[in-house]
Amino acid sequence: MNAKKQDYVNAIVNALEEAKNGKKKYIELSSREVARMTNMQPVMSTCCSVMKQMMVEGDKIVRDSRSKNGYDSHLTVKYQVNDREGKKAMFDIRRGKPKGTAGRRKEKAAAEKKDLALIASEWLNELGLNAQVNEEELLVHGENGVWKIVVDKPGRGKRFSLKNKLFELLTQMDGTVEKYSIVVMRDAAYLRDWKRLSPTAKQKLNLSLLLCSANGVVKEYE
Repeated sequence: MNAKKQDYVNAIVNALEEAKNGKKKYIELSSREVARMTNMQPVMSTCCSVMKQMMVEGDKIVRDSRSKNGYDSHLTVKYQVNDREGKKAMFDIRRGKPKGTAGRRKEKAAAEKKDLALIASEWLNELGLNAQVNEEELLVHGENGVWKIVVDKPGRGKRFSLKNKLFELLTQMDGTVEKYSIVVMRDAAYLRDWKRLSPTAKQKLNLSLLLCSANGVVKEYE
């Protein structure tokens, strides 16, 4: 049986507890050792990720992996044994990547996306409409059919342009939806591009743009 994430977590926790009972201040663990502690078939990618995810401020990578993908039996981490609780994690909890600018950008984007869905949902409630909400979209079931509102993915560059967002929406269209909208944070470039679209195309596709301001005001452009 292949070792799971929790198996590696348990192995490291047990090793730290044993070191603490032995009055040690630090303990060095290699991915090879951690894998053996589970007594299961090792999955080095999971093992190495867990080892990094469990690092807190003050811990140190003594020897990094030699492979290009960063997962092998050479990874060695020096863990502090005492006073680990309350210290900040050194790596992203999902992928074992260092927390930094990129990590903060992802967290900010996720927060903006969540806020967009919430703002749009509250706006719909004010209109007397109830929406089925998730991270990617809102669905409003009405007498005339389904209104699908796609939540914007914040970011910069060509792939985050309105043109690209519209293309993605076109690939998702089917006969079960009566009306489509894209909800985005207010942006002059989005509105400028939207106004360049053919009114006939927008009417035939029954497509609209929802612009949200920072204070939660929503305006629909058709």
